[in-house]
Amino acid sequence: MSLTSIPDELLREVLLYLPRPSQNACLLTCKAVHAVAVPIVFRMISISFGSLQEHGFEPDDVLVIEKTLWETQKARSIEILDYICRNPGFARVIQRLLVYAYAQNDDAPKILGRLVTAVASMTHLQAVLWAGVGWNMDPLQWRLRLTSFSVKSQMGIDYATVENAEETTAIIPYIEKIIGHNTETLRRVAIPCVTMGSIPPNVFGRLTHLAIWNCKDLHHVDQIFLHAHSLVSLALVEVIGPEIFHVLRAHATALPNLAQFKLMILEQMDPDEEETDTLAIRDFIQNRELDRLDIDAPGSISELILDVLPKCERLSALGLDARGVSSDDDVKMLADSIPPNLVALHIQHPWEGLSLDSYELQPLLTKYAEMPRLRFLHWQNPVPSSRIIVEALAEDIPMLDYMGLGTTFWRIIREVGPDGETIVGAERIQQAKLMLDVWNDDELVDERWLLEWHDGET
Repeated sequence: MSLTSIPDELLREVLLYLPRPSQNACLLTCKAVHAVAVPIVFRMISISFGSLQEHGFEPDDVLVIEKTLWETQKARSIEILDYICRNPGFARVIQRLLVYAYAQNDDAPKILGRLVTAVASMTHLQAVLWAGVGWNMDPLQWRLRLTSFSVKSQMGIDYATVENAEETTAIIPYIEKIIGHNTETLRRVAIPCVTMGSIPPNVFGRLTHLAIWNCKDLHHVDQIFLHAHSLVSLALVEVIGPEIFHVLRAHATALPNLAQFKLMILEQMDPDEEETDTLAIRDFIQNRELDRLDIDAPGSISELILDVLPKCERLSALGLDARGVSSDDDVKMLADSIPPNLVALHIQHPWEGLSLDSYELQPLLTKYAEMPRLRFLHWQNPVPSSRIIVEALAEDIPMLDYMGLGTTFWRIIREVGPDGETIVGAERIQQAKLMLDVWNDDELVDERWLLEWHDGET
């Protein structure tokens, strides 16, 4: 049987199961397969406005190779937008658009002009993610029956800082109008907390995924727990002040369908209230059938959170603030509490500069080796980040594909040796490239969820 004799519907199902590189390769086989592969490969595109350095970061803050990567992405973005503008038929296959707007430089107006024209041709566009700075597009351009709309800080662009307050304020009218244009269709939303008041109660009732960032004033957050009964994923990011603990305590049993929960608090807990506040978090997450959980609450009492984790048997992604872990008994409790079937794990604690032979690490190392599905591990600060250490860890973690140590990330390479043995290697991967990889590969959904809102400096 030749490829051309396979019905397009069946061929499409086959292509959907292939990894991204194989899908790209199918574009080059023959015209028949190319025609089926194009809507799959290009159903999501990413556009970059420039490098992080152009946003004002000092050279030491971003690796030179990362700057080169973003420059390459920017040039590629112009090529993609030009092609879309020339080929309206191609524009109609695009369903998801990611815009990384990290610089409003001399090239920005040129890219933005092409983007405006291209969006007008994307008649089947369903999801838009805008990460970074600025938003200068007419909201009428986005009257597209969007099901997903996200404006977020990411990759070190922190809207919670004072110097970026004006940028946050500037995009509020655009966010409110876009939500207003798409109230009947929106199901996924990521917006700053200050725009929460623009979402009518009936829209909350339809949402399934909601991320709120720059949470300084939680005045409208109660609306989530009162009206968002269909919510399966909730992220509360860049939370400032103790009000969040009162909210969680008051709504401990709300959102019965919640399966994914992310809480990232910027300030240290009040020492006089840390037990009460940690209990508010614990009581909110316990007795839920969670698939993904990420808790970053400086000052929280670790054992109160760890006590809940063994009951979360469905967890595939876990982010955990374990900076309160210090004694040997604490470390063993931490290791014992980590669910064994995780695909992605981000963990941070107070140790720095230890060797792999350090007795403090042994319970965790033993645990990692017993996790058969673990593909992504971001381990914050315990050991120096070097190829030797990464390869040694990957030898014992059989399915590991990516590892982060501190702010450095590595891709694991496994090859078959001449005698049939597995040879494990590692290559440095820039955080920017890793982010692009996970956003462009639906197979890395757990890694994507866990990396969201983390910039490697947590």
